[in-house]
Amino acid sequence: ETFRWLERYRWLELGGAATAAVFRGDASTSPADSLAFLERTNLPVWAFYDFDPAGLGMVLRLPRVDRLILPNLKWLQAQARLRRRTDLYVDSLAQWGNTLNESSRPDVAAAWRAMQSLRCGLPQEWMESAPSMELAWA
Repeated sequence: ETFRWLERYRWLELGGAATAAVFRGDASTSPADSLAFLERTNLPVWAFYDFDPAGLGMVLRLPRVDRLILPNLKWLQAQARLRRRTDLYVDSLAQWGNTLNESSRPDVAAAWRAMQSLRCGLPQEWMESAPSMELAWA
């Protein structure tokens, strides 16, 4: 649903630039296909996933990630606390925790520290009303 209505996520601040949004995949489309597309291009990659261990972990598997896309930290923390989606944190922690602990990307490491302190996550669908991305995650 997020990618069908991406223009509603005004906080993304795409700046009017031509943008290709590449959907990772689901039960009917292969994540391998979207990854193969990204590997064949030289386009800069901005990674926008759920705020959970799996989402942050998938950022580390993409080629040429120029930017991790997340809402403003204070807003994200407040929403994660309010929505209490501990399942989003717990369900993928075992698979991605060690990978995230070893990440050398400053933006992913900062988001991971924030997520660990919250012990919950937030799906993309709930990020639509976020304010601008003023805070760098590095």
